[in-house]
This record gives sequence, C-alpha cells and structure tokens, in this order.
Amino acid sequence: MSSSNLSDLESVSVSEPRYKGRSTKINNNLDGRPRMSTTSRNSSILSTNSGPESKYYKMKKLVAVIKEYLQNNTEDVASVVNRYLQALSVTIDLSIFDPHTNIASEFFVSLYELMSRNEARSPFAWNCVDVLSNVCRNSAARLALIHTYQFLPSLARILGDQITKEKKLRLLKLMQDLTCGIKISWQIPHLPHLMTTLAKWVDSQEEEIVSLSLGVLVNLCYKNLPAIYTLTSNVDMKKLLRTCITIKGPVVEAHACKLLIICDYMNETGPLTNLKKLVTITFISMKKAFEDRDHILLRQLVEFYIDVKKQNKSGDEGDLSDIYENEVADLLKLHDRTVAVTDQDRAQGDTYNLSECVALIFQFLHYLIQMNLECLKPFYSKFIQISLQWVQSDVVSHQSIAILKTIAINTSAGKTDILKPLGVSLPVFLLALDYGTQEDIPTHTEHNRKIGALLQLLRVMMRVDHLKPKILMELKEETILKVFYPLLGDDSPRLRANDHNTCSEEAINLYTHALALVDELAKHDVSWVTIRENFLQQRQIHYVLSQALYGGSKEVKSLVLEMTSLSTFPRDNVATAMSSVQSFVSLSSPPPTKNHHIINEISTPVLSIAQVEKLDGLINKLKDVITNRNFVDISTSDVMELYEYKLASMGHAERAAMASVEAASERCSHLQHRTAQLTAEMNRLHQLLFHTQQRHEEVSKMKQQLEDVLQLRTNSFEAEKGRCKAVQSRLAHEEKRALKLEEELNEVKESKDQLEEQQAKLKHLVSKLEENCSRLEKNLVKKEDALKKSLSQIEEMKLQIMSLEQELKKKQDMLERKNEDLQEALEDLKMRKQIIETITKVAQQHS
Repeated sequence: MSSSNLSDLESVSVSEPRYKGRSTKINNNLDGRPRMSTTSRNSSILSTNSGPESKYYKMKKLVAVIKEYLQNNTEDVASVVNRYLQALSVTIDLSIFDPHTNIASEFFVSLYELMSRNEARSPFAWNCVDVLSNVCRNSAARLALIHTYQFLPSLARILGDQITKEKKLRLLKLMQDLTCGIKISWQIPHLPHLMTTLAKWVDSQEEEIVSLSLGVLVNLCYKNLPAIYTLTSNVDMKKLLRTCITIKGPVVEAHACKLLIICDYMNETGPLTNLKKLVTITFISMKKAFEDRDHILLRQLVEFYIDVKKQNKSGDEGDLSDIYENEVADLLKLHDRTVAVTDQDRAQGDTYNLSECVALIFQFLHYLIQMNLECLKPFYSKFIQISLQWVQSDVVSHQSIAILKTIAINTSAGKTDILKPLGVSLPVFLLALDYGTQEDIPTHTEHNRKIGALLQLLRVMMRVDHLKPKILMELKEETILKVFYPLLGDDSPRLRANDHNTCSEEAINLYTHALALVDELAKHDVSWVTIRENFLQQRQIHYVLSQALYGGSKEVKSLVLEMTSLSTFPRDNVATAMSSVQSFVSLSSPPPTKNHHIINEISTPVLSIAQVEKLDGLINKLKDVITNRNFVDISTSDVMELYEYKLASMGHAERAAMASVEAASERCSHLQHRTAQLTAEMNRLHQLLFHTQQRHEEVSKMKQQLEDVLQLRTNSFEAEKGRCKAVQSRLAHEEKRALKLEEELNEVKESKDQLEEQQAKLKHLVSKLEENCSRLEKNLVKKEDALKKSLSQIEEMKLQIMSLEQELKKKQDMLERKNEDLQEALEDLKMRKQIIETITKVAQQHS
C-alpha cells in the first residue's frame, strides 16, 4: 500500500464525524408540489465517493482495503485493515450499521469474506469479533447478521479450548447475540463441533462460561429441530441436563428451564408443567441481568418468555396473578433505584447498556400489559410515570411509548383520568417531533421507530375526549411537515441512500402512521383536510402506501386499507406505484426440481467395480440360499462382509453428504449476501428511477415555462423594434441640433481670437505705462519742485492709471469667462458627438 494511503488512516479519529448536509427549506405550502433534489469504485484502495466528512468514510475505506488485502496479502494492508477494524469497533454512531444501505451490505459481506478466508488464529479474528459486538448494539443490524449474513460458522471456527478465558467470554457473548432467534433449516457442518465444545464448557467450573455456553446452546436449539438432532447425536443429553440441574444460580436455572421446555417441544408435548417455574425463574434472572447491565442475557430471557407465552395462550394466568403482582412491583422498585444512579452511570460511560436493559424491561412489561391482566391495572399510573421518563431516549423511547399507547387503549372510557399525565407531557411529545433544524433531521432506524411510536400514541390520544382538544390546539402543521421533510423536502434524500433512511421498513411505517394521524385530525378539524388531500397527491406518498400494502405489518396494512375508504384516496396512483414496486420483486417461487434422485446418485460415491462385482455375487448367493431355504449354508462371515460393505458405502455417502451440505451452506450464505446487496442496489435504483421520473416531470413543466418566456421575449422584441424606429427619428433630430451647435462653436472660436488680440494690446499698453512710471520715479527727486507744481497734473494721471487698471481687470475677467464658456462648449460638443456615435451604432445593430 502506498504511503499516502497509510497516511490517510492517521487522520481517522475514533469518534464518527457528523455529516452535515447543505441547508434546504421545505415548501410549507402544500398546494405546490414539493421538489426533490450514486457509488463508482476506483481501482485504488481509497476508492470512495465522499470525503472524510462522511460518516460512512471508515466503512468505505475498510471495504476497499479488505478487497485489496484479499487480492494482495501484504503486511502493510493487513495493518491498515486492523486499524480500521479497531476504529469501527469503538464507533459511537450506530446508525452507520443500518442494514438497508449499500455500504452496510458491502461492509458485512467484506467482513464475512475476511473471516472466512483467513485462519481462525489470524490477526483479524478478534478485531472482527469486536466490530461485530459493536454492530449488535444496532438492533436492525443484529437481525441482519443473524438471518442474512450468518457469521456463526466463522465464529465457530474460532471457538476452541486454546483461547483464553477473556476471549471465550467475548466470543460467547457475541454468539449469544448472534444466535438469539436464529433459524437453522438443516444440519450445518459446523454445528457438531460448536455444540460439542459448548457442552464440554457447560461441565467446566467457570460460572460465567457455563452460563454463556448454555445460553448459546438454548438459542441454537430453540425451534431448530436440526440443531436438536445434532445436539442429541453428539452430546450425552442426560449428562448435560443432569449437569445443568446440579448447577445453582438464577441464570443457569433459567437456561436449564428453557432447555427442558425445548425438549418438551421435541417430544410434542407442550411445556405446561414448566410454565410456572419459567415465570418465576424468568423474573429472578431478569432482575439479576438488569443489575449486571447484561442486555444480551436480558434479551434472551424476554424474547424466549414472550415467545413461549404466545404459543401457550391457553394457560391459566389467574394462578400466576400473585407472582406477576409481586415480581412486577420488585421490577419497578429496581428500576427506580437504577434511575437514581443514572448520572453516575453516565459518568462511567455505561449509558448505552443501561438504556438497552431498560428497553428490554419495558418490552417485557409491554407484553404483560397487552395481556390486560387485572392484577397489573393498579400499576398503570406507575407505568405511565416511568415511561414518560424515557420518552427522549432513542433506545428506550420506542418501548416506553408503546406502553403508553397500550395503556391508553386498554383504559375504559370512565377511567381516563389516569391518562392526564399524557396531556401534561404533550409539549414533550411535540418537541420530540419538532426535531432541530430541517437539515439535522435524523433518519436512522431508532429515530424512525421513536417518531413512529409517538405518532401512534398521538393518534390513540385523539380518541380520549379530554386530550383531543389540546392536541388539536397545540399540534401545528409545521410539525407534521417536518416529519415528512426527509421524504418530501426540496432536496429529497432518496438519492442519498447511504446518509438517509426513507425506504426502510421503519421509515415506511413512520410515514404511514403520520398519514393515519393526519387522517384522524382531519376527522375533527377541517383545516387538516386540505393537508391530507395535498399529501395524498404526492407521488412519494403513493410509493410509501404501496410499499406499506406490499410488505407492511398487519397493523400498517389495516391503516392503509382504512384510508382507502376516503373518496379522494388515489387508488389508481397507488395501484400504479404498487405495480412498479412489484416489478422489482420476483413473486413466483422457484420451480420444483424433478431430478432429486439423479442429484443424490451423483453426490453419493459408489463402490469400485471389483467391490460391486463381489457384492453382487454375495447378494445373489444369499438370494439363492434364501430361495432354497437352505439357511444352514449361510455363513456368518458372508453376512458380516455384506454388513461391512454396507457400512463402507454409508460412510462414503455420509462424507459426501457432509461435503455437499457444507458446500450448500456456503453457497446459501453467498446467495443471501448477494441477495442483500442486490436488494440494497435495487432500492437505490428504484429511488433513482423515481427521481428521474420526478425530474422529467419538472423538466416538462420547465419547458412549458420557457416556451411562455420565449413568447414574452418575442413580443418584447417587436416592441423594441418599434422603439428603435422612434430612436432613429430622434437621432436625425439630434444630428441637426449638432450641426447648429457646431456653427455656434465656430462663432465662439472667432470671439476667442478677437479677445486674445485685445488682451495682447492691453498687455503692450501696460508695459508702456510701467516704463513711464519708472521714468517719472527717476525724475521725481530731481523734479520735486516741478512735481509739487504739477501735483494736480500727477493726480489726474493717477486717476487715469486707476481707470485704465480697472478697465484692464474687467477685460481679464471677461477673457476668463470667455475661456470657461469655451471649455463648456467644447465638453458639450464632445458629449453630443459621443451620443450621436452611440445612437448610430444602436441603429446599425437593430437594422
């Protein structure tokens, strides 16, 4: 790798840079159509389509250097890969791992290839484990890792007795996260080694390793019969269960209880006998996990319990009322104690684990509230109080708002006073909706879930009589517009799929719930009717509704179908959009294969020719003996030989089948990765197509506008031609005037020459007078007497001189004024010549 590439890494900080989009404004007047404003890869390692300011910078760089490393296995590139892995393992912005983006799918596939193509002891292994542990903090990304990218085989290769205890704990915690809810359809080759190792560690003396190993085993076996068959065929189940029962501790006991329930399912008998024990041990283990901030274990407990209870709805909950009442009270007390030290936890950097644990506790409580148990209704006020404390948290808000919504639904009309805190907290809800400036609106998964839950809550609150007027008064049009801004803004982020999330399932649900809220508001306030109708005319909304109908949940589909009863609902447009969406998805299942037996024959190796001939001869011999019923002639050695041939053939078939399964598993993983990448690319191309259609419509409108402008310009040109003729006539008039001015100028010049001649004469006269004065002065002394006699004569001469000087001064002033008039006339003449030349040029251009 070049030194410039290595130096680029030095500038990568551990914290993620915040992406800032350019400032845009939304068209608040919905009467007009909101305007809507991809990644080529170079051959070098640094092939990215954005600079370091993008929050996806590290991921793009890592994808590039992994590809470079897989092509050129050098130490420099390996060092860069490790450093980028370390940076991503501690990144705080978890939204970069949202799996709907192109870069996220490329990142996960590259990470999978890096782990699968290197040895288990490679320097990348544990850095990849740390990155995956950080990715699992994003719930959507964790589900993608489990169901799409399937990192478990790569992690199973690392698992072994040779690693240290600290690495065992790190790996087992990650595997717990990546096996919770996993689906296993066949006996994958890595399962025997994984389950044998985990079962062996369950028998160890390390309590934490025992608990984690048992948790992974339970996750693998739950609802996965192939995994159970693999476990029972490779592990002594009686010994395993006996070991689990002897180990004491709430967590291990919970796992043991779940393992017993799984075995009951395997025997086709429901876990009714273990349900009461499951309830008790689940509460105890949940409190222990909550105190330890172990959100991985807490998620296992909550999801397993909810899943089991959903499958056993016929259970008698009345017998468990006392347990629910007491344990829920203890959970609430534990929550209060935890919140009391929240500031200290925040100082210790444990905020995320606390929020994740609280979210899981709320998920558990929400399920109990959905059961509408009478024993829990006295806790509704407390549930509302603690839920309102976490509304502002992105991690917890989704579950806390779900609790508030369910309580509002379950509360009867005569007991709605319990919902008064919701009315008091309405400004907080609206503040959460009115998020910052338009350019800073986040669109990651957690934010979409939070805002979607808030909109659902507001819609439910609209059905409460004493809350409805307050919502109608305080909820502003701008707040709802800001929710739709990422979809309908002036510079729609549908083209920036790496930076915004407007086409994921969470985003589709968000916009559907927003439309449902607007529809509910329109039923009670006519001012919202226009807003609803304008929203329903937007092409983006048509695609949202079509995607909601195509892939949304039951609740979302119900909301869309409810809106179809509106007379103004754009049924044809939504149908067109849905057809467009369906064209990108293959709805037909693959045709069944007709030649399974041929594939099996090909994949199962046969015996050699000599062995086949010998085996055929032995079988014919046995058939003859059986036909003649001469069983005495059958030797034991012949039967044993036939059995050995059978075992050898089955051994060959088993090895071939295992190799085929391993290849099929690898191929399946590759196809799932490819599907994920193609899905992300399909979404991007779909958005690009939609953007192109939008731009085409805008260009058509702009063309019409330009044609109108051209017509106006043509009319203006004709008017200018008429004005040009008028100017030409004025030009001729000005030329005549210029000739007169020229004649006047000639006269002024003649006057100037005369004045100059007079000035020269006066100067000559002055010089003579000066000479006379000098002579008189010289003769003054000599002729004092004569001077006295001639005083009268001298006085007269002085008076004459003064009059001459005054006349001279007047002549000089007159000369200066004539000069100034001459200069003004010259400047005026020059200006008129310029005007005449300009008019002449303009006339020539127009002609």
